[in-house]
Amino acid sequence: MSHRWSELESRASNEVIIPAWMRQLVSVVATASAAILYAIVLGIAVYRTFTEGQPQFSETMTRAAAALSGLVGSVVTAGFARGGSAAAI
Repeated sequence: MSHRWSELESRASNEVIIPAWMRQLVSVVATASAAILYAIVLGIAVYRTFTEGQPQFSETMTRAAAALSGLVGSVVTAGFARGGSAAAI
């Protein structure tokens, strides 16, 4: 039993621990990147809709818009879930 315990301890000591500020920084950068990409893709779509009579969007652009919409929606939902207390009505 002690051999197994020492093996677990050695594994735990070899794990890389990422500081909280680093995780937060990566999270902020990823969220900002997704929001910027979302604004660019939807901005292009809105611009083309107003300037062209019948705009044609590639399958890649529609997939990117759908994926970014889902990602942004997930981030917003997670943000509201972590928000804490609900507002009294």
